[in-house]
Amino acid sequence: MNIAAGEDIRWLPRHLIDGISLPLDDFWLFDDNRVVFTVFEPSGQFVGGAETTDPYIVERCRSVRQQVWQRAIPHLAYANT
Repeated sequence: MNIAAGEDIRWLPRHLIDGISLPLDDFWLFDDNRVVFTVFEPSGQFVGGAETTDPYIVERCRSVRQQVWQRAIPHLAYANT
């Protein structure tokens, strides 16, 4: 449904992350100025998000996204491999 709505979903196989220093936590980047990290309990239960607009953290996440996006494979191409 997300793709049908216009979202550009891509996949990044583990062998393509060499040289990228990924953050330990999953994050969402909104409007290039706000980051929300997903928060899980030690059991793995999702408990919410932690939001920041700290310029250093936002820039770090923007940099990671740029590196990852360049290597990521669009969903349709990935699904057809």
